[in-house]
Amino acid sequence: MFKFRTGEPFKGIPNIWDGQVHEEFNFIHRVLWRLFQSRGLEAPFRGLPSMNNTILATQERYNQPCFKCHHAGGRRWNSSNWSLLKGYWPPEVFFSMVLQGHLNSNPWEMNKLRLYLTDPTFTHDMVMSWTFDRTDDSGRYKNIRRDALLCTYCIADLLRPEFHIWWLEQKRTGA
Repeated sequence: MFKFRTGEPFKGIPNIWDGQVHEEFNFIHRVLWRLFQSRGLEAPFRGLPSMNNTILATQERYNQPCFKCHHAGGRRWNSSNWSLLKGYWPPEVFFSMVLQGHLNSNPWEMNKLRLYLTDPTFTHDMVMSWTFDRTDDSGRYKNIRRDALLCTYCIADLLRPEFHIWWLEQKRTGA
């Protein structure tokens, strides 16, 4: 392969563990070694899953069971990463998991909701915070804290009964 226009060959990224590190990639080698040493670990082989557990402090989220349904595996969400739900839940998937009743059959309302959810200023933090801030007499949120790790399905279960009320409040405030 060659670079665009110049014709120079691409310089491949070397395996930083084989000792054949080019000077421009040496910063990666130094930083990762310090990280491994600070955690008391030997350098893992490139491509092993243990590399993720070593580098990513949030990898543990994928190994913990959901606080509500106790299902293990998959993504876990809490107040620290609710803002990432927007990238994980495109509007159509969000609608299929959260909307109930006849809202889906109203094209005018669905278009306005779709535009609102895709607006760059919208984050799922807004919906989730509103959900947890509401006074709930049904007991659905009993013992569930903002920092509890929940799976995507349990997040949808929490939002489903109240989402239409949230949307109505957003419309009243000028959304």
